[in-house]
Amino acid sequence: MIHNEKGSALIISILLLATMSILGIILISSSTTEIQLSGNYRNSQNSFYVADRAIEYAMQSASDGSDVVDLYNDQNTSLPGTPLHRDMIASGQEDLEASVYSATDDRNSITYLGEGELPPGTGDDPQFFKARNYAINTVGVFPVNTPNAARTELRSQYAKKVPK
Repeated sequence: MIHNEKGSALIISILLLATMSILGIILISSSTTEIQLSGNYRNSQNSFYVADRAIEYAMQSASDGSDVVDLYNDQNTSLPGTPLHRDMIASGQEDLEASVYSATDDRNSITYLGEGELPPGTGDDPQFFKARNYAINTVGVFPVNTPNAARTELRSQYAKKVPK
């Protein structure tokens, strides 16, 4: 049995300090990861909101017969002097993804598909009403002009009820 225990308190305290330091580093790393995850979630939600807002805007401003409306580059032709469609949709750091409409790139567009019968369940008389059908594609980005921006692409079909 060893009776000389001088310095054992120092060794125990150094081991406890090392253990607590390791636990602290693990907790800081975990909280940093959680903060990054919540930031990514916020960014993805905001990019979804701008894409959804663009679809709602497109449904309200769907024209009565043009083939394609580019939500990124075009202006509302029914109101002269109005801003671009994207300026009506964008808000702060939320915006539509830049696009140049082409046959292979239909981001941020309203495409007129033609007229047809009303969709089932509308409750309206098909003798008096018809549907104008549109395909809407939008891509929301948040925050804009950053390399790791969240991007959400939404596609929707829309039938606008009009009199025959």
